[in-house]
Amino acid sequence: MEERARERFPVLPVAMLALGLLAVRLAYLAWACPYTLAEDEAHYWDWSRNPDWSYYSKGPGVAWLIAAMTRALGESELGVRAGAALFGSIATIGVAGTAHAAFGLRRATVASAVLFNLIPFYQVSSLLMTIDMPYVACWALASWCAVEAVLRRRGAAWAALGACVAAGVLFKYTMVLIVPGIIFAA
Repeated sequence: MEERARERFPVLPVAMLALGLLAVRLAYLAWACPYTLAEDEAHYWDWSRNPDWSYYSKGPGVAWLIAAMTRALGESELGVRAGAALFGSIATIGVAGTAHAAFGLRRATVASAVLFNLIPFYQVSSLLMTIDMPYVACWALASWCAVEAVLRRRGAAWAALGACVAAGVLFKYTMVLIVPGIIFAA
């Protein structure tokens, strides 16, 4: 059976979805969110005031991200939570990229990105600054890189995969579990 020609990555629809969701989430957090910081968010914000290389239960990623966002947007709930919204959009791009690398179809790529954002857990995780959304984003990007490296035989994807795993470990140490998954799948 002849393999179907790969379609081009639908940059515009995926970018519009990711940026549109980012804008809506940031607007909600800035002007409409009635909730104060959750206990975990407040705890991580406290860590961010004195960034370190690691904490007793987590890597430094969440504290570093909150520190960067609060420096850019101010010491506010928006400043603390903006990183979750940003990584929600990055995760959307990662899911779309994984679908495109695996199937090469524009429709599957866009549908994957849309369906990912219809999952309630990811909507909530894109509004609360915990380790979850940065971890999911790193996992999605690593998955994209893995498919590119293993199925498409793209050498540079291996380096990008390593960078995504390393970034994910900064948020949650279990990010290394993607490695045996890739080995098993390959």
